[in-house]
Amino acid sequence: MKRIVLAAAVAAGTLGFAGAADAQYYYNYNTINPYNGSIINNRGYTTPFAAQGYRSYYNPYTGATGDAGLYRNAWGTNLYRSGGYNPYFGRGYQSGYYNPGFGINPRFGSYYRFRY
Repeated sequence: MKRIVLAAAVAAGTLGFAGAADAQYYYNYNTINPYNGSIINNRGYTTPFAAQGYRSYYNPYTGATGDAGLYRNAWGTNLYRSGGYNPYFGRGYQSGYYNPGFGINPRFGSYYRFRY
């Protein structure tokens, strides 16, 4: 009987319970836009309480670059940021949004956008 209980405890410890590292999902992949030749990198990270994603692109023909990032958690906190630069026109931009969450009205969040 002791062997059965010990075998069940070992099996439950190794097969039945997820550790801290098992409760998350991470992805990272590259793709190419067939219409304009841009190389796009997508990364993301998800846990039971929060998720974040990031996408960046680069066009080797024009030199244009861009990125966007998003973070959101279970308590309502949102953060978004994007930016880019086009050397052909010599222009770039950045924009973003932040809402602290925790039941705070979203219109009290901050937003910024500027060009350079």
